[in-house]
Amino acid sequence: MTESESEEIKRYFDIVAESLRSDIQLVAEGHQVLREEISRLRCEVIGEVHELGSLVKQAHSLTDQRLASLEQARQETQDRLRVVEDHLAHESPPI
Repeated sequence: MTESESEEIKRYFDIVAESLRSDIQLVAEGHQVLREEISRLRCEVIGEVHELGSLVKQAHSLTDQRLASLEQARQETQDRLRVVEDHLAHESPPI
């Protein structure tokens, strides 16, 4: 192999190496963009999960309040029914 051929091969590999460096740089930049986007989305999802958790707690609290109110109303209705039943039991039967 002549010196001229060696120089030609060296130039060719220098060009290939530079092209690879550029491609590697593009891939690295793409990865950085993806990392930033993933990080942004992660923060967004975490915020939405916290918000959803708050809404669930609020709904649970309201449901507990409604259930307590219904239980109280049921108890009051049962108490009134007992009073009516007692009253009817102590009335004299019609003649």
